[in-house]
Amino acid sequence: MGEETNRRWRYRRREAEEPKAGFAVVAYPADAKIGIKQVAYLHAYCGLQPHLIAAKYPKVLTLSDVHLALAHYFRDPAAIDAELKREFAFNARDGLGSLSIGMPRVDAGSE
Repeated sequence: MGEETNRRWRYRRREAEEPKAGFAVVAYPADAKIGIKQVAYLHAYCGLQPHLIAAKYPKVLTLSDVHLALAHYFRDPAAIDAELKREFAFNARDGLGSLSIGMPRVDAGSE
């Protein structure tokens, strides 16, 4: 029983810690055409590596911009993931299922 408790303790999930470097992350440019959320989506959900993200958008992103966006993402991934999940749920909902929008009724016996 003691070994099982030791194993659980060893493989527990660790909470995110504050960065130990002691310096602040540079602010991401506010006028950037591709934001932190889009870069985080491409990296975390599509599985693209940073150099591939930069190669996909060469006119608007550099590799350093991608790494800066990912640094901001990894500082607080829960907030950006929650926003992405809200957008996924909004995009996945059925627009015709709401009561305010409906298809016209067609009677089969009217012909």
